Amino acid sequence: MSRRMTDKPAAEILYNETCPVCAAEIAHYRAHAEARALPLAFLPLSEAARFGLSEEAAARRLHVLKEGRLLSGVPAFIALWEEMPRFRPLARLVGLPGVRHLAALVYDFILAPALYAAHRRRQGRAIRPPETGAAQPVVEGAEVGKPRKTRTASQAKA
Repeated sequence: MSRRMTDKPAAEILYNETCPVCAAEIAHYRAHAEARALPLAFLPLSEAARFGLSEEAAARRLHVLKEGRLLSGVPAFIALWEEMPRFRPLARLVGLPGVRHLAALVYDFILAPALYAAHRRRQGRAIRPPETGAAQPVVEGAEVGKPRKTRTASQAKA
């Protein structure tokens, strides 16, 4: 028996839609799922509370709710891939004991922290002062509201 897109999804995928890498990867999975009418729901960070997570916690890694279980990181990717016929071989490969451990180490200690750090930097790029509402770039080492000292190329050589 096949499920239709209107039925309860087999898996709900919570991802950081503001992350360019995450958004591109999920767009690929979503297109694959929609083309095949797979029962997957792709949800933005604003839905984190449904998963029992804060948006900040949800932004740290991929989360999948499947069969009432919340999975995150590599187990979440495996659960997602298992739901898509094209990606099932990848799920089997990454699910192998040694490969799974190595993939988890790479994701947990390199990829997820790097993507989350980039997310935090993107969030910090624009600060809206209450009086104007205009976006202001954040300059590392500069104090908010004080002009930044700049030098011309000729001043830098002197």
